Amino acid sequence: MIPFGTQLIGRTEKALTAILARHLEGTGLDESGWIALTLAVTGGGPVGDEDRALWTRVREANTAVTDRLWGDLPAADLETAARVLTTVLDRADQLAGRAASAR
Repeated sequence: MIPFGTQLIGRTEKALTAILARHLEGTGLDESGWIALTLAVTGGGPVGDEDRALWTRVREANTAVTDRLWGDLPAADLETAARVLTTVLDRADQLAGRAASAR
């Protein structure tokens, strides 16, 4: 088991980013474009039907994968992981001089 820390968080993030990149292949979007599209769709920004359909298709593919990754884990474990990672993220944001992440 990899101990909790930067290696575990970094490797997890890289693996999830690689999965997203696979789902974005052929869409014309990279990770930054995906983030921008997600912010537009979820924030109520102006998004055309094609872009919304693309977002829905990629989001559904990602959800299917994440369900396989952690969908069968106990809710209490997921709540603990979320609490710990949120605390780490808030502290990192503070050290980086950014406002704590929106929840």
